[in-house]
Amino acid sequence: MIPTPFAHTTAQNACIYEDRGNSDVVHVFGEIDLSSSPELETMLDQCGAGRRVIVDLSECSYADSSVLAVLVRAHKRFGNKLCVVAREGGTIRRLFRITGVDTLFALEPTLEAADSR
Repeated sequence: MIPTPFAHTTAQNACIYEDRGNSDVVHVFGEIDLSSSPELETMLDQCGAGRRVIVDLSECSYADSSVLAVLVRAHKRFGNKLCVVAREGGTIRRLFRITGVDTLFALEPTLEAADSR
């Protein structure tokens, strides 16, 4: 389990871990791409086995294919315990729909919806 609080921040983005009791939440803010996606993957690698893992991209303004690769690997590790939050009508949700990744794992429009799964 990741020590609380745990965060990685740069001028362009931030990844912040939150323990919500029965789930690990990784909040992503700003832009995430090939140069910053390893921090997201490192954080996900440290999430507890057997716990629900929520990746909150609701405040993420840009993601590239490296983020998709990180999420696909996370899905292989966590299976149906992985849930991703992406706003309806947002660019991240559109990226997931265009690439077909939206059918791979649970996708919710809000953190509250993901937390109540």
